Amino acid sequence: PLRLVAAGLKIATDYKITSRIRRKAESGGAGDDLSGAHKRGALKLYNLCKSNGGVYIKAAQFAAARKVLPEEYTMELAVLMDQAPPQPFHQIAQVLRKE
Repeated sequence: PLRLVAAGLKIATDYKITSRIRRKAESGGAGDDLSGAHKRGALKLYNLCKSNGGVYIKAAQFAAARKVLPEEYTMELAVLMDQAPPQPFHQIAQVLRKE
């Protein structure tokens, strides 16, 4: 959970900084700044889900399939649909036996 909170704070801080820059800048090109914040946030979220595995990957797959997030997030998380890191069978069997 600590990694999740840390990643969330980093993403939120990035959006806050981007928002302040957009307010100071003239109207031209502001959309590119937000898209960049989306891309950076999506990469952070992807790395978090990939490193934590399990339910985090499933949640990312669900979010990507539903397309409820900005396109940059959907595209980044969609990679986990068919390129999720494999788990050794003995780990899977352990979980199944417990259930």
